[in-house]
Amino acid sequence: MEKIKIDKYIQLSHVLACIECGQEVSYLKINEGNGLFYCNACKNINLLEKNIIVCLPKEYETRYIYWNFYKTHANFLEKNRKIKNALKKIIQSLPEKRQSLWEDEDVSYWNKLYANARKISGDAKMIEEHIDAVSGLRLYTREKYLFRTLQKIYKKNSYVLEIGCGMAQTVKRIFSPLSYDYTYIASDYSHNALTYLQKTFGKRNNVIYIQCLGNRLPFKASSLDSIICLGVLHHMPKKEMHLKDIIHTLRKHGLLILNEVYLRDYQLPDFFMRQVEKFIEPQHSAHEERVNWKKMKSILSTKGTMLVEHHEYSPTRTLLVRLFNNQIESSITLTKLCLLLDELTIKTIGKMWKLFDAGACLIVYKKGM
Repeated sequence: MEKIKIDKYIQLSHVLACIECGQEVSYLKINEGNGLFYCNACKNINLLEKNIIVCLPKEYETRYIYWNFYKTHANFLEKNRKIKNALKKIIQSLPEKRQSLWEDEDVSYWNKLYANARKISGDAKMIEEHIDAVSGLRLYTREKYLFRTLQKIYKKNSYVLEIGCGMAQTVKRIFSPLSYDYTYIASDYSHNALTYLQKTFGKRNNVIYIQCLGNRLPFKASSLDSIICLGVLHHMPKKEMHLKDIIHTLRKHGLLILNEVYLRDYQLPDFFMRQVEKFIEPQHSAHEERVNWKKMKSILSTKGTMLVEHHEYSPTRTLLVRLFNNQIESSITLTKLCLLLDELTIKTIGKMWKLFDAGACLIVYKKGM
């Protein structure tokens, strides 16, 4: 007898929480790839449209998307009066336009890159090459220090969330849901990023796309098996508080995979410090505010244990990449040499002068009780 597949969105409703009140949600299917998640407590509705779940707080929403959904699925709503009335109330409460919020500046930066890439080529592979492609150096260290651990401990059908997935370059190349049998939840504030990512993973049953904020995750406490957060935390407005919220959604013994840049522990006059920081790590999108490593480590150590703690990225590495990037990227020998010089700088000059200390970390954290 053929095994009946359970709808992946029905399964997901067991871990999703209402973004407005934090209570359970129910999934209602309209047709393939379209439906909604309804909260019985506060009557909030989040839409599933073309296999992308929109889980944004209402202050981030506008009337158009909900009104268009209302018109498109009028027949379904006529048979579900409770849902229809709830949706009408939401539409009436939403503005036609809204003021720009914290994350909008960041996402507009990335959306421009996605748009420019699309003009260059409609081909997904070409798009990847033009959108902040993950370098060989980063892939090498992320695979060595982060994903080897995840590959060893992941379980079949486990829920693995990536916060701020973008084009998911690292996951695609090291821990792809096309090769590993787990449920990959790709989340990003940019709808364009998720649309492009569908070109790679499509409508596979073990891939779910969620438009949400990294600092307002729509998941129940202790519901996720693993969370991947690569260079995203430093974009959030209240980094330490949001780190606690992320940990809160992890199950007991769940893993958090972190790759973050942080403030170096040195003092220079403000003018010189700004110039040095521009050289060490040029600003890209709107909110490139580094995390405080001591505060971050304090939070991680009180909530669980760090299985891996690796520090990297001295100014030596920055200089080598700027001078010899193409040669390093095309040679595994030069990649290893660059990383060795980076580590030597941190352990020698970096011990005497904090300017040459590490500026980034790779962490595998295991949640405790």
